[in-house]
Amino acid sequence: MSGQDAINSLPGISDITISKDNATILAMKMKSIYSQTVVDTYPEVLDTHPHCQGTMLSLVINREASFTVLSPEARVEMKNIQVDFSQSNLSDIPMQIRTMKKLWVGKGLDGPIKRREGETKLFEEGLAQ
Repeated sequence: MSGQDAINSLPGISDITISKDNATILAMKMKSIYSQTVVDTYPEVLDTHPHCQGTMLSLVINREASFTVLSPEARVEMKNIQVDFSQSNLSDIPMQIRTMKKLWVGKGLDGPIKRREGETKLFEEGLAQ
């Protein structure tokens, strides 16, 4: 479900609550699943600074690891990052992340643009370590 259908369904789920303990359990399970996806997709990430690993975890949580979801054109940078990792070209990865921002420019979606920039800066900090 997406778009207007998702917006229309919000009133029916607005009263759902979760305890702090259950939210923590859910977050840890989610992190475990997505962390494995990061390693499966970008195995060389294990040899990088934790800032770089965290960046990749955030990207995969927010964008998924598939190279064909939506359209291949929307996934080109995710694939390029995989190539950069495999060729030890880590210095190219920040540019790939910044380039992703084009997907949200002019669409009133500042959140993903800010998130990608934050991820880029975190990755760059990891490279500088």
